[in-house]
This record gives sequence, C-alpha cells and structure tokens, in this order.
Amino acid sequence: MDLDKALTQFDRTEANLRQLEGVVQRLEAMIPEGITFMSGSPEGREHNELRRRFAELVGALPALGGFRVEAQPLTVDEIAQWRMDAFEAGIPESLVDLDQQIAGPGESVADYRHRFERMRRELTRRRVTQLVGEIDELVARIRARDPQEAGKVDGDPEWPTLRDAASQLRRLTSPQSPGGSWNTLFRHLSFAEAVDLRDIVERTIPRRFWPKRIHPATRTFQALRIEVNHELESLNEGLQAAIRILRPGGRLGVVSFHSLEDTIVKNALHVSAQNCLCPPQQTHCTCAHRASLLLLSRKAIKPDAAELAANPRARSARLRVAEKLDDAR
Repeated sequence: MDLDKALTQFDRTEANLRQLEGVVQRLEAMIPEGITFMSGSPEGREHNELRRRFAELVGALPALGGFRVEAQPLTVDEIAQWRMDAFEAGIPESLVDLDQQIAGPGESVADYRHRFERMRRELTRRRVTQLVGEIDELVARIRARDPQEAGKVDGDPEWPTLRDAASQLRRLTSPQSPGGSWNTLFRHLSFAEAVDLRDIVERTIPRRFWPKRIHPATRTFQALRIEVNHELESLNEGLQAAIRILRPGGRLGVVSFHSLEDTIVKNALHVSAQNCLCPPQQTHCTCAHRASLLLLSRKAIKPDAAELAANPRARSARLRVAEKLDDAR
C-alpha cells in the first residue's frame, strides 16, 4: 500500500469536503423567508456564486463505492417561484416538497461525509492490522538473528523495513495518540534503540512509574487494540440499541473492564434516566426528553473480596444495572 498517496488523497478529499460543508451552511442561511425574487441583487449574485462553488467542490470529490453528491441547490428565484405557485394554486402541500428540495444538497453532503468517514476508518483499521502483523514478524526475525537482544540492531538488514513500518503506524494512529511516552516509544523505534514494543515501553517508562499489578506495556497494546477494533464506538452503538429494544420491566446489566468503557456506560445510562436534558440555568424545559431507564445502582458495583480471591481477573470489572420504564407511564 502506498501510504503517502492514500493519506494525500484522504487529506485532499477532507479539505474539499469541509469547504463544501461550509458552502452548504452559507447557502441555507441565505434562503429568504416568503416570496422574494433577488437574482439581480448583491445577495442573489452571492448566492449564485456559492452555487457555482458548490458544483466545483462536488466535482472534485471522488465517488465512494459509486456514490456521488447528486442534489444541486435551487436558486433563490426558483424557491420564490415555487412558493408563489403553491400560494396561487392553493396547494400548501407542495411547500413540503420544496423544503425537501432545499434540504436535499445538505443531506446528500452529510451522507457523503458518513460514507467517507466509514471508508477512512475501514482502510485505517485494515492497514494498522497489517502493520502490527508485519512488525511482529520483523521483530521475530530480527531477534532470531540477535538472540542477545543487545538493543543496537540498526545494522540488521531488515531494520529499515521495521523502522518504515513503525513510521507508518505512527502516522495512522497519531491523531489519537496521547503524546508523552507514546511519542517516545516511536522515537526509540526510529533510532534503533530497542527490538520490540514490549522492550521499548520497559525502557521508556521509568521503573518507579510502572503499574503494580500489570506489565507496563499492557496499556500500550490495549490502546492499539481499542483503536484497531473501534471498541468505544461499538460499545456506544450497542448501548443505544440495547436501551431502544429493551421491553418495559426488562433489565440491562453492563460490565466494563476499564475507565474508558465505564465512562461511556455511566453517561449512556445516566442520560436515559433523566427527565430533562436542558441546561441547569434554563428555567423551563424545552427538550421534551423523558426518562426511559431507572438506575438500579447509583454507583458501579465492584467485585468483593471473595470474588477477587476466586477470580483475580475480575479486579477491574465494574457492573452497572438499569431497568426499562413503561412508555405509557
């Protein structure tokens, strides 16, 4: 895979898509209320210029699985004529069709954005998975040639390949990387100061900062797994689906195993248990949100000493339980 070429293409598409989304917002903001013909006015000319820019940006976007943005924004005079025809013919229902026509370009662009992000995630996940496998194989071969693990293997014939793979992995994960030791980890790979991710973490993090009960590299590999599998996004989608399909009186129990998961679970259940989501400073509710869950445990339930003794791996487990409320209450 030519990573530079692929990333350049994604960056170019992202830049054009952002511009297109801005043009859509400006076009929608310029639509006048009522029947207003304004093609010859400064506002009308600006609107037409935005429509031309819209067409240019749409033409620059590549097709995604055959999908392209097809909807085109109406002119302000076309909108005014449609409204006048509906008024004179006494067919107010046609205004609904007009609203759909006006919203069409924005919805089409939003659909393109969704497809683009999904494709980018899939390609990134696939390449990260390949790179992790390639790095693992390269490290195994290098270590076989350097059984003493001296830590200075820049003379190995496959070291440049390993360094390039690590560089690609960093480029693909850097938007989510937390910095600090993570960046130092990749810097060590680039300068050939270690032969394995596990060794790199051990040498990068001072021993006094090592966790007491887990290997210092555990969280590094956990972060890679979470990113590659999109675990947090999948968890949130699964929670919303479970809350939606749960019958009244049914109970939902969720066990999480680290703070990132538990935060998502806690927030999802807490929001669904609220009768109002308006800002606290707002005196009257306008959100019309109603609680769909009753929290059966205000705090996460942790394993007790007996369970930990029988199953030490349960030490990080956190259980939260909620019950579905009756919609007709």
